[in-house]
Amino acid sequence: PPLFLQLAHDAPPPTDGVVLALAPGRHAAPVLGRVVSLVAARADFSIDRLSDAQLVSDAIAGAASAHALDQDGIVRVEIAEHDHGFDLLVGPLAPGGSDQLVRDTELPAPGCLLERLADELRVVPTGTGELLRTRLMAHPA
Repeated sequence: PPLFLQLAHDAPPPTDGVVLALAPGRHAAPVLGRVVSLVAARADFSIDRLSDAQLVSDAIAGAASAHALDQDGIVRVEIAEHDHGFDLLVGPLAPGGSDQLVRDTELPAPGCLLERLADELRVVPTGTGELLRTRLMAHPA
């Protein structure tokens, strides 16, 4: 099916950054990956760290919809830039969805992909669910 893009009108736009609404499907990872690559390049990520950011975005795009609070599996990903990197704020997720999303990125040899590549993972409670904040820095701590 063709890619369908629509500006979200259900929430105010961020004052600084990018917000994407990702529906489940094969287009989620490529769209998020390209936007994350642009932000990482602007934050002066090295080639290796850019690759890490792409792996993180692919993992999030592939796993987040299964834990979405929205019955259609749609999640919002806000990209908030800061000094030396950016945060991906993913949600709203069902209660416990953030931890499950992180566990879903477990691989046999390297272990949990998000825990290994992100500089910080934090669960942010909301009124009905939660958000997963994933921090990526140009030079990992």
